[in-house]
Amino acid sequence: YSISAVSGATSYTWTLPSGWSGSSTSTSINATAGGSGGTITVKANNSCGSGPTQSKSVTVSGTVPSQPGAITGPTTVASGNTVTYSISSVSGATSYTWAYSGDGTPVGSGTSITLTPTSSGVLSVTANNTCGSSPARTLSITVGSTVPLTRFVQNITIINGQTECYDAIQTITVAGSGTTVDIYSGGNATFIAGQHVFFEPGFHAHSGSLGHAYITLTGNYCSNPATMAPVADTITEQLSGFNKLIVEHGPDVNIYPNPTKGSFTIDFLGNEITSDILLLNFQGNQVYQTNCVNQLEKIIDIGNLPAGMYIIIIETPSHIITKKIVKTF
Repeated sequence: YSISAVSGATSYTWTLPSGWSGSSTSTSINATAGGSGGTITVKANNSCGSGPTQSKSVTVSGTVPSQPGAITGPTTVASGNTVTYSISSVSGATSYTWAYSGDGTPVGSGTSITLTPTSSGVLSVTANNTCGSSPARTLSITVGSTVPLTRFVQNITIINGQTECYDAIQTITVAGSGTTVDIYSGGNATFIAGQHVFFEPGFHAHSGSLGHAYITLTGNYCSNPATMAPVADTITEQLSGFNKLIVEHGPDVNIYPNPTKGSFTIDFLGNEITSDILLLNFQGNQVYQTNCVNQLEKIIDIGNLPAGMYIIIIETPSHIITKKIVKTF
């Protein structure tokens, strides 16, 4: 705010509304608005006294947005992987500004962006409107080693007390081609891929072992598996003796209704399928078995089974499809 110079004045006295800040003894003042309006006054002074007060009424039409909440997304990322980060919307914000101090440029300007970092750095975001920008919210990101596009896990033995993790941006193939992978009692293996995990002949998860297979949609791999969560059509459970398995993101068959109170249909999506069909409870025990020959769909009745979650194993001549079904009361 400013006034014209007053003849004979040597200084000026400014007052601001309650909650505002700023000070000056000259013809202008820089003020930081508070939460409400009021009156700004100024008077000219010299050795003889002060002149009449001039005033101006001001209103506050908005406020600077609050600092955004926590940034959601992985803190450890494989170099060159594209990951998503997001915040909740901030009241009063009309735009958001994202920045990254490492190598990589945020793509997007709303509450969600993608980032393909190749070096560690700090991701920051501010909420903006016509009144200004909020304090920045930050998240430190550590970039690890590059995850391979594909990975073959072969001729591996995992024993009691041993924990291993294998990852790939697209596909992991476990065993196959005359090789073996054995997980013995007390051993633990995790497989994380962006598209497929194939368990081929030669893979054995012995009684008491644990095998976890994930399809990641967040860019999290072995460098940060703790934040992973299973996605639809991905199983995470104790394995018990199947020699081959395909875990894929996306449907190979359609299961409906799911949940079910009694029967459900396996729709092979227009393909005539010949397969053995097993149903396992979550303790890994087989509770149902049937088959189909050149069928487009198969209706299965589990009305006599207890309520709970079950794993459907559909074994075709070429591979095994796994799905989940929930039985309700």
